[in-house]
Amino acid sequence: PAAAWWLKATDGPVPLRVALAFPCGMAAPIVFDLHGRLLREVAAVTGQHFQGLRGAASHLRRHGCIRPSLARQLTRLDDTAAMLRHVSVISAVRLSDELTAALRGEDQSGCGGCIGDSEGRHTVS
Repeated sequence: PAAAWWLKATDGPVPLRVALAFPCGMAAPIVFDLHGRLLREVAAVTGQHFQGLRGAASHLRRHGCIRPSLARQLTRLDDTAAMLRHVSVISAVRLSDELTAALRGEDQSGCGGCIGDSEGRHTVS
């Protein structure tokens, strides 16, 4: 598996230097900061508590305060923050391994694997 090489090299939690080596390491703090600021702003303006931006966006859209496109953006931000809160190294490795197995046809999906031709195009075998 592509990302499992370091699991064999460590017996404990993932070292910080490995966690920081993954791409887009700066996106999570931006997402969490923006999510928190927007949720607090909506609560301050409306005087209501919302579990997340999805609920806040729905409320604001129903009351005509925001456009549907802005509601979708807030919902996507809420979904992204929720996903980032639950990502772990273990789940990342598992997802990577599952995709690799599917592309090689080693899973139970019925796909025979995806094979690239000489020009880099992929076809299902």
